[in-house]
Amino acid sequence: MITKEEMLNPILVISPDFSPVWNRLLNEHAKQDELPIYVGLTELAKHISHLHLNKRSEEANEIFRSIEDWLLQGDSYVHEAATSGLLEDLQNSSIVGVGVSQQLEAYLLPETERWWEKSLNAWLKWE
Repeated sequence: MITKEEMLNPILVISPDFSPVWNRLLNEHAKQDELPIYVGLTELAKHISHLHLNKRSEEANEIFRSIEDWLLQGDSYVHEAATSGLLEDLQNSSIVGVGVSQQLEAYLLPETERWWEKSLNAWLKWE
C-alpha cells in the first residue's frame, strides 16, 4: 500500500526537475507536523502542464502511471489526495492553463480516467 510519506518518491525519480519544487515546499513547511502533500500536488499539476506543453510526453506518461498506482494501490489518504487534490487541479484552467485539461486526457489510464470523469461530473453539478 502506498502511503503519503512515499507517494511522491516515484515522481522525483521520473521527473528530477520537480525535486527542487518539492524540497522548497518541505523547507517552507518544516515546522509543521504534516507533509505539504496538497500544496505539492498543486505544484505537480503545474509541472505536468509544463511537461505537456514542452512536449515531454514520455515523462508525463510516467507520472500518470504513478497516479494510476496511487489510485489502485494507495491508502485512503493517497487516494483522496490523488482525486480531490491532483485530478481536480489538473482540471482547473487557472492552475494548468486554458484548454490544457482537455489535452491531458490523452495521458489518462483506466482508473485515473474513471476518477477524472467523476470529478468532472461533480463540478458540472455546480455550474
